[in-house]
Amino acid sequence: MLVTGVALVSGCVGASPEATRTRGGGPGADVGNRRSVGELHEGSDPFWKVPDRIPGEQHPPLASARQAQQLSRRLCQRPPPYGLRRKRPEWESWLAVIEEILRETAAPEWEAVVAADVHAPRPALPVLAGATVAVDRNSVGRLFKRLVRIASHTGTPKMATLEAALHADIDTLRLFNASLCQDSGNIDELAAASGADAEALQAVAGLLPLPFLHACTRRWASSLPGSWVEGFCPVCGAWPAFAEVRGIERSRYFRCARCGGEWHARALHCPYCETSDHGQLVSLVAENGNSNATIDACRHCLRYVKTLTRLQGCPPDTVMIEDLGTVDLDVAALECGYTRPSGAGHPLEITVTDTGARRRFFTWSS
Repeated sequence: MLVTGVALVSGCVGASPEATRTRGGGPGADVGNRRSVGELHEGSDPFWKVPDRIPGEQHPPLASARQAQQLSRRLCQRPPPYGLRRKRPEWESWLAVIEEILRETAAPEWEAVVAADVHAPRPALPVLAGATVAVDRNSVGRLFKRLVRIASHTGTPKMATLEAALHADIDTLRLFNASLCQDSGNIDELAAASGADAEALQAVAGLLPLPFLHACTRRWASSLPGSWVEGFCPVCGAWPAFAEVRGIERSRYFRCARCGGEWHARALHCPYCETSDHGQLVSLVAENGNSNATIDACRHCLRYVKTLTRLQGCPPDTVMIEDLGTVDLDVAALECGYTRPSGAGHPLEITVTDTGARRRFFTWSS
């Protein structure tokens, strides 16, 4: 009986009142409720006014501690989908492919094929529409091989067929061009000619131009017109992956999962069919009352956009991860009869050539 009593008391002592309390939809203050990696407010400096050496003590310089703090900050901001791996362990193999393309996206070499100055604004046309882009065939080929080798080891029969694309010496520039223009028919033809599964090649080829597109966004973000309110991306013409409602002003922005860009989104307006009839526009919310994530749907065209409420926009290299991480919203929208459109929001009609010895070449058709 004494043992039973001790066990009960121990259980009471170990169970903090904070262990189950929530506030604002988040965990209580109990240590066990917190993540293993803490986040500091932007601009904070835990070593502010701390001398390099503590007087009277034989301590090592604090420079190394500051360096570790800065490294921790960079690790917290890294794009690879560590959090998504914990949430979706069954996606481990495919997330390895995503991590590889995100690593390549950060490479500065891709900016060498992007024009320094953006094309003069053209009404309702993405910047890349009609462009002639020269990329290094060998670089594109090496990237494709890395993605295929990682993807083919996912253990799925369809992904295993991608090895055939490597042995068939597939035209990687044509594949790059087709993916850049979201030309699924062209990719299907390449899959049939190489013996690879069409769906598997579509999935991997869709990642191939991302490093180039992100380089375009980095170079042109400050030059894009702030008046752009079309439903598709002003850089690459893709449909939005989701919308963000930011801050106390509740400013609304669309985000692109291909180039990581953002642009203003009109409220109560369908980006697909452009209807503004309030009777045709609905918002779907989760049964658990999570108001930070909703589905804005259109009864007229039966399309939808995921909408996330947050203080500030996510970094460009995490947009794709945020899109994957909210797949539950996609499933809910499909169950209600709404879909996301396939293909590009606006045709690009891009011409891709090989740089050869040249490292930079980028023009637009007149």
